[in-house]
Amino acid sequence: MPTEITLLKQRIGLAVIALALLLTLIAFFYGTISAFLSTSLSQFQSWLHQHLFLGAVVFLLLQSVAACCLLPMTVFGLLAGSIFSLPVGVCLTLAGNQGGILLAYLIGSSFLRAWVQHLSQTDPRVRILCY
Repeated sequence: MPTEITLLKQRIGLAVIALALLLTLIAFFYGTISAFLSTSLSQFQSWLHQHLFLGAVVFLLLQSVAACCLLPMTVFGLLAGSIFSLPVGVCLTLAGNQGGILLAYLIGSSFLRAWVQHLSQTDPRVRILCY
């Protein structure tokens, strides 16, 4: 039976292989991906300028989901300021972050409740956070 250290080494090895594969794919398709992203972002930005209210709602929802998934929020803040204006961008950024916090809390307290309770009982690091 493998020990815990052996399993940890295997997981680290798999993570390094997966990261190397991902970086290889990104390097291989860099030109295609960057061209796609630049055209997609410019189309999305022009759509947001045409539909300001609906664009603000879509931006708010996207930022809430991104905040719940723990993605970096700096890009969203800069985009909000450049697309909508500084005061509206600040309000949208704050509301989107709060929406992400609320979404993460609701998911953790409803769908993942049993898993969180099990984790807090078995893992001492999580137990310290809970009490």
